[in-house]
Amino acid sequence: NHFFVKILLMAFLFIFLFLFIILFFVSRKLFKNLFLILIKIINKEKAIHLLSWLFLPGTIIHELSHMLIAEVLRVKTGQFNFTPQITSEEKRIRVGSLQVAKTDPIRRTLIGLAPAIVGLVIIFYLTNSLLFPLTSQLTIKQFSNSAINQFLLLAVYCYSLFIISNTMFSSKKDLEAALFPLILFFLLTASLWMGNFHISLSQKAFNKLVLFFKTLNKGLSLAILTDLFMLVILSLSQILIKQRNHNQN
Repeated sequence: NHFFVKILLMAFLFIFLFLFIILFFVSRKLFKNLFLILIKIINKEKAIHLLSWLFLPGTIIHELSHMLIAEVLRVKTGQFNFTPQITSEEKRIRVGSLQVAKTDPIRRTLIGLAPAIVGLVIIFYLTNSLLFPLTSQLTIKQFSNSAINQFLLLAVYCYSLFIISNTMFSSKKDLEAALFPLILFFLLTASLWMGNFHISLSQKAFNKLVLFFKTLNKGLSLAILTDLFMLVILSLSQILIKQRNHNQN
């Protein structure tokens, strides 16, 4: 039984890494397509500000995550900036920023990874504490006021999941010092593996880890499906806009 739980945990870990990578690329594609279709409807400046307001809650959580980890690691931070801007070095829209003092590569990398860590924790909490109870309570037999409230809460969950999952990824600037810590981490992991070093956890701890990654994977899967649905809507909208422009010409 203990061996089976270990195998199950490894499987959920691999699934988590796969979903996380897929979500990263789908999220980038979604931002790009959403921006491109908006500038066809409204001008570029208005499109940037509209996107900034749409993802503002996620942006605030993103920058607060940087600040929280920086404070824990005793690294000084400066002022927030939520004014959207196009960065020339990254050739992308940055809707928020936080000034962080120079520090060593390890702490700089941890600060850079903070939004992803906090975002994953929030996705787990939303999925475990909000989605599961709501879906178990929703029934089609009785459409009462409580059911309406549950549907509204489900809509809040979907919006929150959409915002958090698409704003938790770190920028190139956030991870510019990540090379050295990653090399150090892989060397340390390889040394422990070659030295037959094992971390023994109780059955209860393994069960909790399995439940955590199982729930998190469900949240990430829903986030990917939501983004893919949005991409389909955007693709259809682009086709309609092209047809309308062609008919006008």
